[in-house]
Amino acid sequence: MKSFLLFLLTIFVIISIIECKNDKDDHRKSSDFRKSRESRFEMRDAMEEAMKLLYEETYKMDAEERRNLIKKFMRGHIDFREALDLVNSERKEERRVRSPERERRIQEITESLKDMNRRKRHKSTVDEDERRKSRDRERIEMREITEEAARFLFEESHMLEPNERRNIMKNFMMGKIEFEEAANLAAGSQLKERLKTNPEREKKIKEIREKFNRADKINRHNEL
Repeated sequence: MKSFLLFLLTIFVIISIIECKNDKDDHRKSSDFRKSRESRFEMRDAMEEAMKLLYEETYKMDAEERRNLIKKFMRGHIDFREALDLVNSERKEERRVRSPERERRIQEITESLKDMNRRKRHKSTVDEDERRKSRDRERIEMREITEEAARFLFEESHMLEPNERRNIMKNFMMGKIEFEEAANLAAGSQLKERLKTNPEREKKIKEIREKFNRADKINRHNEL
């Protein structure tokens, strides 16, 4: 009995540690931190209640059988009702008749766990939907920035040979050179003159470079 109580305590400690870590992460990443935390607390409470009842029901079981049953339930291989039905199955009908309070408690816990799972699945779907929309927005934004950069390089490189122009564009698009370097290469021998006569050129290069940097930061943040 002591070993089983220790086993339960260990599970709850692990769950609490995971929740604390998740709480910190969610606080940084989501404005729905409070709702998310409350939902996890509700799930933990429901699981604790389920574990207590399972313990009460399994006290006469063989220790190995009990561990396997708990393991299956914790891993989601069987639901709460199935776990209880596997406990002393020959006494199942007898308990159902003699203990209406037990049935009420089982029903409450079962409904609570189902509700938590429904919410979890819904949240996963919503989160995935948001991530997909975010990725779509990022792709569109990056495509627009790249098109703007390509137009600028095309205008800058009009004095170059077609082969030189293609190589600069290819190296830039493949990420081998940064935009500013590509712009200077595109200007070729005209670079010094353009720096003197076209102050708007540097402003435009800086503007496009900053757009790339912002998009890159957003991508790195979303990958964390």
